Amino acid sequence: MTYTLPQMASRRFKRGACRTRRLRNTSKKVFISEEVGAQKPSEAFFERVAGAIPDYDKDKAVIIGDSLTADIQGGINAGIDTIWMNLAAKENRTAIKPTVEVRSYAELLEFLV
Repeated sequence: MTYTLPQMASRRFKRGACRTRRLRNTSKKVFISEEVGAQKPSEAFFERVAGAIPDYDKDKAVIIGDSLTADIQGGINAGIDTIWMNLAAKENRTAIKPTVEVRSYAELLEFLV
């Protein structure tokens, strides 16, 4: 399935990516920068997210994202494991190293269930 950039940018799409039955059962909350009021990779984003989760434990958290510089670098900065959603199979030409790289939603689910 192919999506346009406006669809990918919409909150509805971002939330939709977490709505499969299996993933919904493992995910308690989805945090979107625009709703949190801070942008990744800033510390403020992760502090606000941690504050919104009762009994937050970064050792049990994972950041899933498609942006190496925002999502993955933010997770690394916060000391949280990261999963890079590299659906386009792009070469990582940065020094940013995600914990895991996946290239499909099916592959992502293998790490979460």
